[in-house]
Amino acid sequence: MSASAGGSENFWGALPDLARALAIQAGVLAGLWLVAQQLPRWVAPPYPLWAWVTAQAVLAAGVTLLLRLPRWWVWIQLLLPVVLGVAVWLQLPLWAVLMSLVVLWLLFRNALSEQVPLYLSNATTRKALCAAAKTLPQPVRFMDLGCGLGDAVVSMARCPKVVQSSGVETAPLSLWIARWRTRRAGAQVVGLSLWQVELQRYNLVYAFLSPVPMARLQEKVLQQMPPHSLFIANSFPLPDVAATEIWQLNDRRGTYLYLYRFDGQRRLLPPEVCHES
Repeated sequence: MSASAGGSENFWGALPDLARALAIQAGVLAGLWLVAQQLPRWVAPPYPLWAWVTAQAVLAAGVTLLLRLPRWWVWIQLLLPVVLGVAVWLQLPLWAVLMSLVVLWLLFRNALSEQVPLYLSNATTRKALCAAAKTLPQPVRFMDLGCGLGDAVVSMARCPKVVQSSGVETAPLSLWIARWRTRRAGAQVVGLSLWQVELQRYNLVYAFLSPVPMARLQEKVLQQMPPHSLFIANSFPLPDVAATEIWQLNDRRGTYLYLYRFDGQRRLLPPEVCHES
């Protein structure tokens, strides 16, 4: 590989995912514009808007997948041209389009800044979390790292053995919704990054994030989890340590929960069992 090619790859890899996604959209749009200049030679205009929107969405999503951006960006790339195309078709004013994009940013900001999309814990997962809480020897102080809309925090506040149910969230709109939902449940959601949470205060910690932060989170979990505690990772395990237990849930997506149990000396217990729940 030439030095210039290697430099180009390093430059591309150093760009934030948002910049790469926008560059892909711009590149596809430029390519379609060039096609549009030559298309009258073979097909007479006019050309339907839906055809251009479909081409933009499919090509942008395909290039995103080919260049190995995180999978949730494929969906964003697919939906963005559709949203803008619908806005043009409905002749919405510019302020309405911009407001829609702002709302999406407020809801999904973590996918852009921390590469952690908005994943929601389903009812089966919430029941499994309550079942896991019952296996702990002490009253449970629960923490959801990146709680989204607060589903798990509300559910755990109703679990008999849980004496404290808390969550943290940084996406502004998700945080507001989670606070509103958890207030009546006697739970608490605060606007902190998961990296600001002192895990020593909780004996059941839950995370449904993405593969990206798990290596860093592993260090935090191993350093801070207190004696006789339990850390649960939904779908994305800690990369370098074996889970004490792996639960496969009987839900539509076949969710895996990775359970990491700590003994009285804060040592991680070795693998024990893999079962369905």
